[in-house]
Amino acid sequence: MLWAAIFSLLLTARVPASTPEPTAEIMSLADGPPCSLVRGVQLFRAREGTLLRTGDLIATGPGTLLILQFTAGGAPGAIVAVGPSSRLYWMDRPDRVSLAVRTGWVKVDTLAPGQNLLLEAQGPRLGAASAAGTYVLHVGDAVDEIFHESGSMQLWARSAEGLRTGAASGPSQFSRRSADDPVRTRRGPDAAFVDAMPPPFRDPLPFGVAARPHPAAEPEWVRDVAYDDVAEWLAAPRDWRPGFVRRFRPRLKDPAFLRALDADVRVRSEWAPILHPSPASAEGTGNP
Repeated sequence: MLWAAIFSLLLTARVPASTPEPTAEIMSLADGPPCSLVRGVQLFRAREGTLLRTGDLIATGPGTLLILQFTAGGAPGAIVAVGPSSRLYWMDRPDRVSLAVRTGWVKVDTLAPGQNLLLEAQGPRLGAASAAGTYVLHVGDAVDEIFHESGSMQLWARSAEGLRTGAASGPSQFSRRSADDPVRTRRGPDAAFVDAMPPPFRDPLPFGVAARPHPAAEPEWVRDVAYDDVAEWLAAPRDWRPGFVRRFRPRLKDPAFLRALDADVRVRSEWAPILHPSPASAEGTGNP
């Protein structure tokens, strides 16, 4: 299989019913640049056995592909492939595995019914959720595209405020949306989508390689995050970034980070009370 030849990077995520915060483990590294992750306000490089967790911002380089295997109740519940040059955020959601995709490609296979694992992947314009289906999400600069490959899947469109309008989808349905335009659907993906899709996504996702054990390891620390590492996430849809102001506020101690953030008109309004507090609020802050 093409997957077996290309993929040796495997991540295993466990989502036990009694544990509100899932974890993940990198089982091996593939050819090409390793993936990086932002945890808290620090940048790390992933390596074999690296434990991942919700809240991580994950980035793949050109030529790098990842496989994430999610487990529910000790049994495999879903596999997600992450394509090259992709950016995703493992959001903390108590009732599902939720991946926000800023750019790039993911393929989701939630395996057989009865695993009780709901997995959603969402772009800025379109999203999908399934507990027993397979779909591919592509997030481009100006368009989101979803191909419902098989099984069951819920398709939904996002408003600018993050509100969702859902609709049932059928196998082989291909959906595309630009900006706030209506969702356009057709049967089967168009040629441009297929040509741009990572070639391994055309094959079933590999489950057998998940059995290879690796010792747990700490991620390799690189440095504190620079503004460019997180700029796109600070300007992401509002419902993706609760807590980001609190999380990244410590980096304002870095003059370069502070200057770059203050110059970014996309996020200025959200950070204005901290960057440029009014005299009244500043005085109030100083009171006990």
